[in-house]
Amino acid sequence: MKKQIIILSLIILSTVSGIAQQSTLTRTMVNRKYGFGYPSLTKKDKMGYPLIEALTIPAIYDETTNVTFSDEYENLIGVKLNGKWGYIDPTGATKIPFKYDEAGYFHEGIAPVIIGGKCGFINKSGTLVIPLKYDYATSFTDGVAYVELGGKIGFINKTGVAIVPIKYDKQTDPVYQKCYHCGGAMNSFKDGKAVVALGGKCGIVDAKGTFTECKDEALETITLTGVAKKANPSIWIKGSCQTNQDIRTVTINGTTHNEVKANYDNQTMFCFMNGLKAGDKFTIQIIHAKGCTYVFKQPDGLEFDPGQDNLMYKAPVPVNTDALGVETTTFKGTVNAHSLVTFLANDVHDIKKIILNDDDISSKLYPSKKLIVNLGLNGFKRGDHITIKVVHVKGTTITLGDPSGIDIEK
Repeated sequence: MKKQIIILSLIILSTVSGIAQQSTLTRTMVNRKYGFGYPSLTKKDKMGYPLIEALTIPAIYDETTNVTFSDEYENLIGVKLNGKWGYIDPTGATKIPFKYDEAGYFHEGIAPVIIGGKCGFINKSGTLVIPLKYDYATSFTDGVAYVELGGKIGFINKTGVAIVPIKYDKQTDPVYQKCYHCGGAMNSFKDGKAVVALGGKCGIVDAKGTFTECKDEALETITLTGVAKKANPSIWIKGSCQTNQDIRTVTINGTTHNEVKANYDNQTMFCFMNGLKAGDKFTIQIIHAKGCTYVFKQPDGLEFDPGQDNLMYKAPVPVNTDALGVETTTFKGTVNAHSLVTFLANDVHDIKKIILNDDDISSKLYPSKKLIVNLGLNGFKRGDHITIKVVHVKGTTITLGDPSGIDIEK
């Protein structure tokens, strides 16, 4: 009998251990408030995500820093309640009082917080270990954090010492594009160095503060001309290089064009040509890294001058679905990041219109191979409530492929 009890106990412990390994205390939204519960191992919601059937921590919080509790983030989550931020543990107990204007996630034992517009760092007991003096800071990674002060950027260690002087230029899109060839993304300190800009010069800075300027890479220009066949046309730019970094500038009729967006396929970019009217002539110039080649795919409302057809990919003729009728699928949620929301449909032409908070934003959408429509949320801030209405061909199933920018209401 004893042996049977021991075996039964081992089975129960094994089962509990298996459940624990598969389940993580996860954030969910109820009535536009956040709480935490364990996802079901078998049941899913209408979006295909594991269903959280019961809340372990009640849905009373306005915002949170993390989506789940984990050892990586010290099993603490920053939560906002009554206008202030504090930190709770997996039982829901308040571990650090609600007194911060903003709060970041814990990593490597400390977290960035803001009081009165100034940022510093606290440890797991809530003690301020790096003074509140920065304009902005990220959480620590590999013992280093990015900071901004007085319009300049640098990197500090856990004692608050600037291992990279806070004197380098803040990143802007033009600076990022110009400096990427130095060795990677800016604003991160990796393998003992960071890509930075100083007085318009791009370079590498190491932990000793030594700045080494990068040589300007060789550039060349592609020029194309034609006429717009409709207002606000658009095109895909397909390249042989990593186009979201290797394209330096795109100008249309002599004006620098900033509405160029990278697709998930990093060799493709989408270019909006807003401002052109039907009948307007255009000249497109692409300044890019030498050796890259580019073609245009799916030119929507553009006709290139003779002799340039070899640079174009002819898109298939759209299927006429008007006779099938349309219907609307509605999604409601809260923005949790400046990110993208991706919709999937059977075909690129199945989605007819998208309404975001009563504004028709159909002209801002762009298709891709599998992720049919990507909707940018850069005009919103975390916590904003949004309603998205997708007008589509009747009978088409519209799903969210990557709702990384919003928490969808159940």
